[in-house]
Amino acid sequence: MKAMKNPPGAVKTVMEAICILLGEQAERVVDPASGKRIEDWWETSVRVLGNTALLKTLLTYKRDEIPPQLMKRIREKYVPDPNFQPERVETVSQACAGLAKWTLAMDKYDVVAKIVAPKKIALAGAEEQVAKAEAILVEKRAHLRSVQEKLAVLQKQLDDNLAKKEELSRQVNRIFRKKNH
Repeated sequence: MKAMKNPPGAVKTVMEAICILLGEQAERVVDPASGKRIEDWWETSVRVLGNTALLKTLLTYKRDEIPPQLMKRIREKYVPDPNFQPERVETVSQACAGLAKWTLAMDKYDVVAKIVAPKKIALAGAEEQVAKAEAILVEKRAHLRSVQEKLAVLQKQLDDNLAKKEELSRQVNRIFRKKNH
């Protein structure tokens, strides 16, 4: 691709997106038609493609740290562009189609990460609350067991004392009956 002097639009489009995600800046050139300064991404793209570590850069790309403004730009300008679709790009360049797929994958990952990450944080918070509640429950159950054991001892004492009272009451009644007879 880097040897192309006048690349097809699809290749230019994909390489623009790659350069943007890699944080590269476009060259500012004078447009021969209008005479105004415009962004020319192809020179930047050729430099990026000339980097022997490009594949490693893409493989180790910090996808969790993509600035939101870059993703917004990718989503608005490149993702909906029909020239950006890998099937269409593949007719011109298979390597470039792979780069288009990588860019779309970064877009999908970013969307999922923004949905899943807050849910993971919420889950961690909920799990922490559950752990605290379970610890309190274990503590309360231990206290309840202790109280139930004391209650059982007191109930046994009460039953013993009631039995003693009954026995004493019978003895008093026998003595009282003997005296009255």
